[in-house]
Parts: sequence; C-alpha cells; structure tokens
Amino acid sequence: MLSEDEKEIVRRAALRAAEGRKIVAIAAYGSKVAGYSRPDSDYDLIVVVDKLRLHSKYAYGGIEGKEYSALLVDEKALIKDAEEASLGEFVSGRFLNVHEDLEGGEFLRRAEDSLKRRVVLEAIEELFDRYDVFAEQMLIPPSYFLFEKLKKRAFIYPPVIYSYAKTYSGPQQESNVASSLAGFERVIAELVRQGFIRREGEYCVITREAGRKIKAPLFAEPLRVAERGVKQYIAHGFAGMVGANTAFKELTSKISRSRAIEKLPPELEEPKSVIRLPHGRLVFSSDWIKEAIAELNIGSPYQYKTEGMGDFFSSATLYTIQHPGGETKLVAKKYQDFWSFKWVVANMMTVTAKQFESKPLLRMAREYKGTISIKRAGALTPRVVLVEPDDKVIVKEFVEGENLEPLTRAAMRGEPSALAKVQKFAEVLGRIHSIGYCLGDTKPSNVLINEEGVNIVDLEQAEEGGEQPWDIVEYLYYSAITADSPEAVVRLVRLFKSSYKMTGPKENLVSASATKYVLPFQILVQPPVAIAIRNELELP
Repeated sequence: MLSEDEKEIVRRAALRAAEGRKIVAIAAYGSKVAGYSRPDSDYDLIVVVDKLRLHSKYAYGGIEGKEYSALLVDEKALIKDAEEASLGEFVSGRFLNVHEDLEGGEFLRRAEDSLKRRVVLEAIEELFDRYDVFAEQMLIPPSYFLFEKLKKRAFIYPPVIYSYAKTYSGPQQESNVASSLAGFERVIAELVRQGFIRREGEYCVITREAGRKIKAPLFAEPLRVAERGVKQYIAHGFAGMVGANTAFKELTSKISRSRAIEKLPPELEEPKSVIRLPHGRLVFSSDWIKEAIAELNIGSPYQYKTEGMGDFFSSATLYTIQHPGGETKLVAKKYQDFWSFKWVVANMMTVTAKQFESKPLLRMAREYKGTISIKRAGALTPRVVLVEPDDKVIVKEFVEGENLEPLTRAAMRGEPSALAKVQKFAEVLGRIHSIGYCLGDTKPSNVLINEEGVNIVDLEQAEEGGEQPWDIVEYLYYSAITADSPEAVVRLVRLFKSSYKMTGPKENLVSASATKYVLPFQILVQPPVAIAIRNELELP
C-alpha cells in the first residue's frame, strides 16, 4: 500500500486532474499499490467526480517529479458501469483487483460490491448454462470468480495481462489475492443469505434455487463478452483523447510488457483448475484417461487396452492398464447425445409408469450424485476417480463381483447361495428408498455382489424422491422375462418382499402392483407370469 507521502501525491494529482470539478471519491490502483512498481512507474488513480460529460477521461501529469495517470469518471456512470457494464467495465473493472480508497470509501465500496455481485451471478449463470445441474456438485473457491473474470477481461484487452500476472505472482501474490477477494467474500455472504450459494468450508456451492432463478439466454456469454468488448473500446477511445503521442506511448508500453511475461499464474491460465469435487478429481482436459492414471499414481511405463462393456447401448469402456506395479482396471462412462435415443425409446415404452432422463449432462450429474448419496444407505458404489464435464465422462474404479442377473435366475430355481444374495439386494434397495432415493434403472445387470456387499454400478437414472415403486417392478418384471413358470416368479417375489419390508417403505410394494407398472412389460413377460407378480405384490 502507499505511504503517507505517496497518498498526498495521489490526492494532489486528483485535485489537479479534476480541474475544479467536485471530487466524490479517490482510489489508487496499479503497480504502486499492488507491489510490483519500478522506480519510474506512474501513480495510477481513479477520480470520481459529480459531473463529467463523456463519463470518463484520462488525465496525465506530474507532481514533484512523480508522473501520474488519472482516470476521471462520472459518479453515476461508475455505478452504472458496476451494475450493468454500461462502459464495458472500462472503469469499474479496475476494482476487481487490489486498490486503496483514499476518499469516499463508502461510495467506492458500493461500486465494488455491485460489480463483484454481478460477476459472481454471471459466473454461476455460465456454469449452469454449460454444465446444467452438475454445476451443483462443484466446490468453487471465491478465487474462481476473480480469475475467471480477469481471464475474460484479458481476452477483450490483452495488454492488461501484464498487470494481472504481476499482481498475482511473486511475493505480493498472497496479500493481493486476499485484498481482491475481500469484496467477493462480502457479496458471497449476501448471496448465501439470499439462497443462491451455500458455504462448505472454504468453498461455495451453487444451490438448486440458483439454478431455478438464473437462466441464461441462448449464447448469453459470447454475446456478453462481445458487447462489453465493444463498449470498453469505445469508452477507452473517448477517455484516451489526450493526444496521439501519449496514447501510442501508453499502448506500446503495455504491449511490450505483456510480451515479457513468460508464464501466467495457473489460476489465471485456467480459472476452472481451482474448482474441486467432493469425491474424485475434476479435470478440464480431453486427455482425461492420462489424468485418471496420474490420479492413481500409476508409475511409468504403462500401457492400456480397452474393451466395451455392457449391452449394445452401453457407453461404458473398460480400461485395463499394465504398469510396473501390476494391473489396474478403470471404467470410463461417456454420456453421449448419440445414445440418448435409447432413453427416448424407453420413455415411449414406459409412458404409463416412468419417464427416464435422456439429456447426457443430467444423466452424468445423476450418476455422480447417486454414487455418493446412496452410500448412506449401506450400498456400495465404485469409487469415482475423475470427472471431465466438458467431454461428459466419469471414470470409476472397476469392481469385481457376481452379476445379479444370473443370480436372480438361480434364485428362481431355489439355489440357496443365490437366494441369500437376492435378499441382500432387496434389503439394500429398501434402505436406499428409506433415505428418499430412487435408482431409476434396476435391471439386475446393473448390480454386482461380492464379499464386501451389494454394488450398484449404473446410476445415471438415480434421483432424490423419484418413482420408487418403479425400482421394484423393473427388477421383478425384467427378471421374469426368462422365467420358466409363475411358480418360480412367485418364489422370487416372496423372497424379495420379505427382505425389502425389513428396511424399506412397505407401501411401495402395494403401489408396485398398480396396472400402470404392468403395461410396459406386457409384451416382454408372459401374461400368467405378470399376473402372478402383480397378485403377489398386492398381498400384505
């Protein structure tokens, strides 16, 4: 920060630059305040005045051999620029970074908070627009809002990259970040009170309420950046009418300094790199399998082979990685638009009973959240290693176990070991329902059972609440497609019911007997078998 002598120089510079206008506020910013100035660096200051015809104007000069660069701005124009980016943030954008208020601190704080509140809300809007409800899973440090905005400003006006790099690197980095984030912390606290954000330790989490309230128009962010770029250059042009030589000297100085930057701080290079997930690593890289291997600390050299998993419509791929420590298997599931028609067709078949989610991002979000949430019910799920939301990929550890589909067929034949494993599944499903969760797709092939317990390996249709009776009927009717007789199915239903009732809501069993749940399976299950299932579900 400035010494008392330097503050006096800035105040005198402000008076001279104001040329008799009433001064509302004075702030110092730039290299002198941020701690990276050279002996010949100018003093940068903002002078807010009560009336200025062109809204903003540069004034250059010197006091006692000290050069200054003053940016005058009309007080109403500054507030409007902070609230609406009316000048493309040409003036208000400087309050994103460390600055020192010398006069009119309350007014300047109002402008800063208005700017930073808008920046946070726009960042939330953009994350929702890009990642939909998966954005609710992200742990966002306040620094993300700062660096994401600075990166956009540097895109519009590249010469500022030098000052940003210098401000947020070197010995002054920690104090400058803390100073810049103080305003963000104030507005985040207010947004928490308003329900847009909740805090989890040092992180911010976007609430579902924010997703409902903040809706981005089509192409909102690209259009916003383009519009502000135009406004900023216009404002810069009017403000810089100080003579061609002065303007040229200022511009060439900024460009030459920008070229001198060898490496940007990582947060400025890729702001999203500071975002985390509660489980697994979040990456924004098309080389996500390499990132997943690195996350597991698999040593080099390594090589891997791939093979498809599941049925024809499955988007899961098994990666078998050979490395000095042995063999590691990962499952990568990519939520593609191409296979969305699978769920469209499924919705046509189950229209009376259940509607499946078909959008890839929403399916990915359900998979991730469900993988974490149903553990509370004692279910096991493969550990999430990595998520790449731009490619819509989740990478999990591979789980060994017996598939529930052949086990269910064996249970219908009365094999004791299979009967016990079906009972385990029914108990776990009951507990999942009792915590208010629904799996959404309970085909027996989506369940593996091993010594550790019941593993649910496909959760892209899982959701809070949901159609819980559907979980019951899908498992039972799907299993009955290959049933030999009604008697075998009755054995399965009775076994399932006795275990489910110990942990789950009993009313779901009666609800599952409704006609609407039978209809989707009437062309797949023999009528006597379907009738036997329905009758058994109706019994207490």
